[in-house]
Amino acid sequence: MIRRARTGWWLLALLFAVGGCRCGQPKFTVLSARAAVVDASVPGVTGAALDGWLREAIEASPALAWPESEAARERAAEAGTGVRFDLDLGLLEVVQDAEGSGQRLEAGLTLRIRRVQDGVSVHDALDVLVGEPIGLEGSITAATEGLIRGAMPGLIQRAVRQLEASRKAPDALVADLRGTPEAREAALRVLVERRDPRVYLAVAEELEGTDPLALRRAIGLAVELGDRRAVPLLITLAQDRSDGVLQEALYALGILGGKEAQAYLFTLASGHDSAAVRAIAEEALRESSP
Repeated sequence: MIRRARTGWWLLALLFAVGGCRCGQPKFTVLSARAAVVDASVPGVTGAALDGWLREAIEASPALAWPESEAARERAAEAGTGVRFDLDLGLLEVVQDAEGSGQRLEAGLTLRIRRVQDGVSVHDALDVLVGEPIGLEGSITAATEGLIRGAMPGLIQRAVRQLEASRKAPDALVADLRGTPEAREAALRVLVERRDPRVYLAVAEELEGTDPLALRRAIGLAVELGDRRAVPLLITLAQDRSDGVLQEALYALGILGGKEAQAYLFTLASGHDSAAVRAIAEEALRESSP
């Protein structure tokens, strides 16, 4: 009896080692990947080059793989592990640095993730703004390639975390809100997508930040969640800003609506010093509901 038991455990261990462990296999199948240059004031970047850098980053990720056959593509699509990536270069320009002592090259990238989960088409979008100083002796073309290619691996890693989070149970995602910034970002998006009421406080915390890109993400999450408790926070945010964040906060107030949001938009539309702000507030007010 003892020998049989030992043999049984040995066989189980062998079977697991040979065929049972799928730890190193890709988790998601890339059904398509496309890239486009939407807006670039700096020449030298083509859609083909951007497409190549995107594919390079995808192939470097152990969590992603291209389908080996049409049958594999169909299985991934049916199982919900198939994903499509669309990358847009929405900004590429040379700007003066904050100290006025030199120039910086800045690039804004948006990676759109399309997948099907539980028979429903789901779309996510990840944004990143990267920049670096430009040396007088350096080539703009070389600097552009280095900047964008350098941003690709991190963007793909964020996409993988987002896809992994989409498979988690709600309680696990709520726990991730107290985890690393990377885990928190992915959990926020998925919980908002699921309209989980427990995510509101985390979204409120994001709206109290200072980073412009992070604030824009938080505003988008507040709109998607549709919780009017965010209205006072958006009003406070609008009062403290004079940049693109202000514009997005006003549009968000129009979408969320309610008496408090409408009253604030009416005040801005009636008497703000900036004609541009008055126009945005008027437009947001027209689109709002009580």
